Amino acid sequence: MNQLHSIIVGVDFSRCSQKVLTHAVRLAQWNGAQLHLIHVIDELVLIDLAEAVKVPLAEVRAQAARTAAHELEASLLKIGGHATIHVEIGSPIDEILKLVRRGRRRFARGGSERRFRTSLGSWNIGGQMPAQGSDHGALGQHRGRRVVSTIVAGVDFSPTSQVAIKQAHHVASIDGGLTHCLHVYDPPWNRR
Repeated sequence: MNQLHSIIVGVDFSRCSQKVLTHAVRLAQWNGAQLHLIHVIDELVLIDLAEAVKVPLAEVRAQAARTAAHELEASLLKIGGHATIHVEIGSPIDEILKLVRRGRRRFARGGSERRFRTSLGSWNIGGQMPAQGSDHGALGQHRGRRVVSTIVAGVDFSPTSQVAIKQAHHVASIDGGLTHCLHVYDPPWNRR
């Protein structure tokens, strides 16, 4: 029951995101899936940096994008995987959602091209979602290699989340891991 065709990994260069990347490379290889590494740079940080160092914003943006892309390539090279690299300047969640929507349209049309064109030359547009969690816990050892022992699947009771649960169980079963389902209820009286 493999439905992993494309895997998106948000990389913020933390130790945790590097460990997530290691597992994503492994999952992509097992499933023959296309791997996408995504990093976003906060526009406000770049504006402040440009003002502080008295360099044009366009130059700061271009250098930041090149540096991030280089670091993503270095991380991938260290692990030994293959991926499409995405670098974006903006809001992490907005840019990830844009990338996911573009990917859905591409898959719905049956297209095989999975690379996106950008104004940054060979670098692709994407976003980043900071890695969450601890460096311990879900990572274990199995025959000398790192394995996933726990997968948490978000559930909103839609048909899509049912597919996500099945896929999470499939991935966890490869290493004999556990699947946990999580549903978060946001009561309307807490909204502003």
